Amino acid sequence: MQKFTLVAVGVLIGGVAGLFISQASVAPKQNVAMSTEMDGHSHADGHTHDHGAPAVVDVSPAPSITLDAISDSKSGYNLRLITANFTFTPEMVGGENVQGQGHAHVYVNGNKIARVYGEWIHIPAEELMAGENIISATLNANDHSEWQVVNVPVQAEIMVMQ
Repeated sequence: MQKFTLVAVGVLIGGVAGLFISQASVAPKQNVAMSTEMDGHSHADGHTHDHGAPAVVDVSPAPSITLDAISDSKSGYNLRLITANFTFTPEMVGGENVQGQGHAHVYVNGNKIARVYGEWIHIPAEELMAGENIISATLNANDHSEWQVVNVPVQAEIMVMQ
């Protein structure tokens, strides 16, 4: 394992429970419920995002997400989006919403940096500031709205050090 690596292992039961193992440089916050409003939601750091009206999950078990950040040997981090009960469907973007399908949006310190259609994404060092950084990801429907379960966005956060 590399010097600034965290292994966050999530065992999700019904998208609610998790078990995490971490090293000092990265701290996970998985499936964190943030306040929501009609025009977006607020993260713990005060940043808000506008995703329009949420897409409501009405299947069981519900989709869930956890994150794992691994320090890249050249720069930045490699972020793994670990999903359950969810299928990435890039070919359906802009189409009809289908339960348990879509893509993810990735944020660094509250700023959207990418739309993701699979399990891995590289976060360049240029996207990170010195010190602590919060990387978050939301699961999104084909129309880009966030999937929500009982008014809680399906999302995860992890802290990394730069």
